[in-house]
Amino acid sequence: MKDLKYLFAYTVPLAAWWSFESHGIWTFSAVFYAFIVIPFLDVITGEGDRNLSEDEAQYKKTKWIFDAMLYLNVPIVFGLLGLVLSNVHSEVYATHELVGLALSSGILLATNGINVAHELGHRAPYAERFLSKLLYLLCLYMQVMAKIVLNVKVHVKAGHVKQFGQETLGVGRAMPEFVSHIDAIRREQNSAR
Repeated sequence: MKDLKYLFAYTVPLAAWWSFESHGIWTFSAVFYAFIVIPFLDVITGEGDRNLSEDEAQYKKTKWIFDAMLYLNVPIVFGLLGLVLSNVHSEVYATHELVGLALSSGILLATNGINVAHELGHRAPYAERFLSKLLYLLCLYMQVMAKIVLNVKVHVKAGHVKQFGQETLGVGRAMPEFVSHIDAIRREQNSAR
């Protein structure tokens, strides 16, 4: 019965679904839920003072239901993203509604996309790492995708210790070139005016 709290993770996709099926201010439902309702509930319930013991953590790792809950996120995220794209293609939305749909999609991809992809990326079986790649791909989180595809496992092996260390140097080196490219485009656009 205590494990039912883990179903709370599916409330964000539910709020996103509500956003995607709505019009008007309700397209912001996932935004309101993530930034108003969840923090409010967090304040009310307070911080827990007890973590799982090592034995409890090992026991939970053996329960198939937690793996199934992770895997279920993949079709949920794909399905909801397909739903919102289909709705945007077939219905007429005002600008503020499109903003609401975009923000709600971002919240869905951040919570049930990137978080779950990160967890699955730490797993050893190829099928789980493949599901991780699919979720990262949906989120356009290509920095991590490149690491996974190239089998650079620094992040997984070292945990989060080297998050801003050696393995991120490629991104740092590419950034000045990217910025100078953007500046050149801006100069070209300004001279055309």
